[in-house]
Amino acid sequence: MILLDTNICIGILHANPVVLSHIRSATAPLAIPGMVEGELHYGVEKSSDPIHNRIRTENLLRNFPIYYPNSPIMHMFGKLKAEQERLGTRVDDADVIIAATAIVLDATLATGNIRHFARFADLKYENWQR
Repeated sequence: MILLDTNICIGILHANPVVLSHIRSATAPLAIPGMVEGELHYGVEKSSDPIHNRIRTENLLRNFPIYYPNSPIMHMFGKLKAEQERLGTRVDDADVIIAATAIVLDATLATGNIRHFARFADLKYENWQR
């Protein structure tokens, strides 16, 4: 399974040709972490045209299964966040939840934010903005 990060979903919404090429050539099922759904809704609410963007976002979300945080994912969240704190690294909770979701589901995270996710040793990820 391949989980789509927020910036990849935005790339789909903006018809980014590089992102769309990756979507078309994906050989594994595609899905969205629940935290990404939340980030997309946040973007809608702060946008200059929330009504239009809400419709587009809802249409996108209907095309993919969404994996919401559950107890195993939140356990992994706690582990990853504590590990990063021990290393002196401050990480946004949303990124930790997205990484935890991918690790627990044994999925690959499709992202363009390699710098945000490279710090998680057990996370498989690919840059879908190149």
